[in-house]
Amino acid sequence: HDHRGIFIPPGVAHGFASLTNMTITYLVDSYYNPKDELGLAYNDKAVDADWGIAEPILSERDAANPTRDAINDQVRPFWPMRT
Repeated sequence: HDHRGIFIPPGVAHGFASLTNMTITYLVDSYYNPKDELGLAYNDKAVDADWGIAEPILSERDAANPTRDAINDQVRPFWPMRT
């Protein structure tokens, strides 16, 4: 309802968590190709993301995502976040 958006360039990893019931709409710049998809386990210790959710509700696809180490040869270099 607040019509906010963010631009994420192609090839940049991204994820989001919804703390309330809501609809998320996203736009893309080309046709969907499942071979271009690459998911990452939300709770991967190598990423160490604090989602702020004790018991997340995940789709089957997201729940089956591998760790970064398991897909290391398929991704671009990893730079840890600065704190």
